[in-house]
Amino acid sequence: MRSRIGLTTALSGAALAHLGYLQVDNTIIAYNRSATQLAGLVREYRATQAAQLSPAVLADLVTRGEAVLSTELTGWVQQMTDAVKELQQQQAEARSKADGDPGQAGADPPP
Repeated sequence: MRSRIGLTTALSGAALAHLGYLQVDNTIIAYNRSATQLAGLVREYRATQAAQLSPAVLADLVTRGEAVLSTELTGWVQQMTDAVKELQQQQAEARSKADGDPGQAGADPPP
């Protein structure tokens, strides 16, 4: 029974560490912040009477909504850029290991 508790503790600790590595918390916080800001804009739009919804007010709401979405997109693009760089680095390391270092085994000895 104790081994199950230890195994469960180890697995949950590893899962939490992996999630921390992926920075899931930061992503969820950013998504929730964006969703809250957009929901606030929707409430503001609905609270504004049709007679008060001038083109300037509507343009302001649209501009603020675009700013929220732009910020979200920028964060996503940065995450994808970082992920691609990390993947390229891992692939380069794997290729160099697979090809072998020319300075080691298989290289011709100097004359």
